[in-house]
Amino acid sequence: MENKDVVVVGGDHYNTLWVCRSLGLTGYKPTIIVLDQNKNKSFVQKTKYAKNSYVVTSCSAILEILLNLNFNKKVSIFSSSDKISDFLDTHYTLLSTKYYLANCNEDGSLSQWMDKMIMNEFAKKSGFKIPFSKEISLYTYNSMDLEDVKYPCIVKPLKSSNGSKLDFNICNNKNELCDSLKKIKENCCNVLIQEYLKPDFEISILCMRHRKSKINLIPGLLIKSKTCKSVYNLGMPAYAYTQKEIKPYVDTKVVDHFLNEIDYEGLYSIEFFVTKDTTYFLEINLRVDGDLFVYTQSGVNMPYLWDTLNQGDSIKDEQLDIKKRTYGMTEISYIKYLDWKHPIEAIKDWWRTDCYSIFSWSDIKPFIYKFIYATY
Repeated sequence: MENKDVVVVGGDHYNTLWVCRSLGLTGYKPTIIVLDQNKNKSFVQKTKYAKNSYVVTSCSAILEILLNLNFNKKVSIFSSSDKISDFLDTHYTLLSTKYYLANCNEDGSLSQWMDKMIMNEFAKKSGFKIPFSKEISLYTYNSMDLEDVKYPCIVKPLKSSNGSKLDFNICNNKNELCDSLKKIKENCCNVLIQEYLKPDFEISILCMRHRKSKINLIPGLLIKSKTCKSVYNLGMPAYAYTQKEIKPYVDTKVVDHFLNEIDYEGLYSIEFFVTKDTTYFLEINLRVDGDLFVYTQSGVNMPYLWDTLNQGDSIKDEQLDIKKRTYGMTEISYIKYLDWKHPIEAIKDWWRTDCYSIFSWSDIKPFIYKFIYATY
């Protein structure tokens, strides 16, 4: 196959790795830019599919590299990070002459939709169900602002790009909430307080929208059968599988309406949780999702499809649907949160796993170097 150019930007994370692998499987040789403020080495850049790779410590360095790269045609950029997507969006006009990148049609507009309160308000208007939600400014709020909060509640940064997973907290009463807000104030200015409804299980849809082709691809559902137990990684699957049928959990008309409203173009995902047969909207990720690898192994290669459409080529119907139930494991998280009381169940999970977040016999170096670099 022809070695086609594309750029992948993200952290030193399996999400970035699997964007590269998904593209590499269809003949691309991606140029990789890894953002890592603490290292000068990356396990992601060890993938056999890399054409060139860079490890940088700032978003400004990413921009400098992008402006200096030379290709013989306009190429697609894939971002696997909220922070990077937010940054690239502020330079959309500058970069869009040279690259195809996820966008809402103008500088800074994608960043606006990363605001969880704005996101939730439009999700509700579009027809999604959402838990009670409230925005709080950590520099101006007072105790009266917390009177209508429903407990237990979960606190998280209003924009993921302005905080970290360590800023997530579950609070059972007002005292716990006040303590949590004081701690979070060190890292971010605004938070979302949301009623915490304990899920029976969690799901998501990984999708792709292409504006010119008028395609909003929703190839199937991801069932998160085992998720991380830590509050800092809520919703992140340790074990999950795909299925073609998304009903009765998700209404495609509601998804289409929501995406048309924000006019987003690119790869994205929407996370939900199901409680007492009711599906609640959690958030939309306006970037490549970390669970991409399960969809790629299910037969739907969305990075490839999006770039194909960007280049003006057509895609085939058989590339748009999940072909079979595919089981994927985030192996490090699975081991970390393994239920040692049920070893037989764990053995069954490993036996039927079709793909892993890092390990791959056909691209083994990233897995090896992941552990080498972890020792430094």
